[in-house]
Amino acid sequence: MSRRVAIFYASFSGRWGEAELNAHLATLPPSLRAPIGRYRRWQDRQLGCLGKLLLRRGLNFYGYPAAALEGLRHTASGRPYLDADIDFNISHSGEFAACAVAAGGRVGIDLEKIVPLALNDLLSCMRRQEQESILSSRNPSATFLDYWVAKESLVKLIGHGIGDGISDILVDKGFGRFHDETIVLKDVPISDGYKSCLATDFEPTEVLLNRCFW
Repeated sequence: MSRRVAIFYASFSGRWGEAELNAHLATLPPSLRAPIGRYRRWQDRQLGCLGKLLLRRGLNFYGYPAAALEGLRHTASGRPYLDADIDFNISHSGEFAACAVAAGGRVGIDLEKIVPLALNDLLSCMRRQEQESILSSRNPSATFLDYWVAKESLVKLIGHGIGDGISDILVDKGFGRFHDETIVLKDVPISDGYKSCLATDFEPTEVLLNRCFW
């Protein structure tokens, strides 16, 4: 059986005018517009809007009408969902937003812009062998993000907080393991200067990358 994942992504190169932002927001249900409008930074408002537009595009790819967004609900831990037949996850960083969508399985995606990091403050969330791999690499910040996006995508798939347990996640050769869960991990080439990872609870036969423009 074909088990594909569709990833939709988009970026912006500058600030939208208020009229452009409001025109995009007007295409979304009020329940989705309100949280976006509460962001203080214009970058966060645009990324929040892009994420929901990408979700609508992804749901449409699987045959859902635009009005399906009005049926979004949230689990007790705050993870959004629509119904048992479809799963999705959104991430954004820098100037990019991405949304992974799949039918018949769970997905998680994390996207991070590569920036210099104060690694001394961050390495404690990694296992000892991961710390050694990061510090001995030619680009420690980028290597740290390889591990980070893998672990974050797994956490987002699981859909509930794990507290300080992110160091308990084992990332090794395309798989992530946390307690009794084993998750498939795949690097996603969104753009130069970014790291992204897709997590699934099944082995995808195809990962479709779709760049979108607005």
